[in-house]
Amino acid sequence: MISVAIAACVVFAWAGTVAGQVAEQPAKIKVRMIVVETAERGDEVLRRLEAGESFTALAKELSVGPNAEAGGYIGTVATAELEDELRNALIGVRVGEHTGLVRTSLGFSIVELTTDEYYEAGVQLYEMGQFAEAASQLQHDITLNPDSALSYVYLGLSHAALNELDSAIEAYLKAIDLNPHIPEAYYDLGNAYRRAEQSDKAGAMYQKAIEVKPDFAAAHNNLAWLYAEEGEHLELGIEHAQRATDLAPNNPVYLETLAQLHYLRGDYDKAIDHIERAIRLDFKSQHYKDELARFQRAAAGEEPEKPVAPKEPEPPSIQEAAQPQEPAPAGPVATETTDQEPAEMPREQAEPQREAMAVAQIEVLNGTSDPAAAESLAALLRQENYAVAHVGTADRSDWARTTLLYRKDYLDLTLEIAHKIKGNQDLEELKTPSEYDIVIVVGKD
Repeated sequence: MISVAIAACVVFAWAGTVAGQVAEQPAKIKVRMIVVETAERGDEVLRRLEAGESFTALAKELSVGPNAEAGGYIGTVATAELEDELRNALIGVRVGEHTGLVRTSLGFSIVELTTDEYYEAGVQLYEMGQFAEAASQLQHDITLNPDSALSYVYLGLSHAALNELDSAIEAYLKAIDLNPHIPEAYYDLGNAYRRAEQSDKAGAMYQKAIEVKPDFAAAHNNLAWLYAEEGEHLELGIEHAQRATDLAPNNPVYLETLAQLHYLRGDYDKAIDHIERAIRLDFKSQHYKDELARFQRAAAGEEPEKPVAPKEPEPPSIQEAAQPQEPAPAGPVATETTDQEPAEMPREQAEPQREAMAVAQIEVLNGTSDPAAAESLAALLRQENYAVAHVGTADRSDWARTTLLYRKDYLDLTLEIAHKIKGNQDLEELKTPSEYDIVIVVGKD
């Protein structure tokens, strides 16, 4: 919530304003604000803005107003709460532009209009596989909101999908610089380094992702697979692969990683056991069947062969991108396309007749004070053969309603699950990167 004092110092753009006439007003606006104590300092800010300096940077440097450390970002406010004088200050001002100096109750203020429409368009285009167009929209958002770490994450994903690895790495590094607490940024950067054949840097980024988010199954898996590729730290690799399979026991990709590491250690029986489990989950995978045959030959005393990694798919063309192999994440994990990432690899298949349902990775989070709430729902879903990959705790324990967050292509499945668990749930599309396709937050209802 924004306070009335802050709201009173925020302005908005009028639609078709003419002096003396009533203008159509937007109900809500997104704004940034710089507040200084003197008119002289305000004039300095305006001169520097006109010289091309960033509104966000100047807010951090000079503003004494609200959210200065966040680049003066106030967020969405209702226009009904604003002062008439400040409304007049933005007559004719468009998104990306700012007012002149306005005297307010907080001091001398300069307000800039912003929007998240470019970010939302970029995410949607990325999910549709239109990576170049997504990058363009995200660049527009970054121009307006240069402190948006998630915009840089998705920009990196778009560049990576276009095989522009240097640009992807640059975007991920910028995201981390802006917000060092996004584990997906480290993970995606690790994937980009791995594709660029910079294994040491890739491993360091996977480790950092795990440090920020210890239960990050995909990061544990990719670090373990990196050790398998390099043929070193095999015991440590097994620990990470086992952790990934503990977190997501129905993911055949993680089981194959564990199998490959046991194979490299010469534990052929364990390798066979894990790859057979992967085949039961993804019975159509010829790759897993070929690996089983290779493990069996080694167990029979034949010369062990080097592990065979699944072939990395070629980056999709613009035409192919309209129907990507696996929908990209929307929203908190963003993944990119490499041969050992869950976004590209086959997901578990509970039953042959329910393949469409089985590809979804589901996370169940407890948003109540009842410690068994999430586990009970997860058990129910597993009985129905839904692939619950992780059960955890939500950001707070006072969620009033159970909420189902879903990636765009999983709406039908989400509706089916909502019908199964009954009640009056909220459904929302995932807007932040997540390694899961559907996230269910159990509420008090």
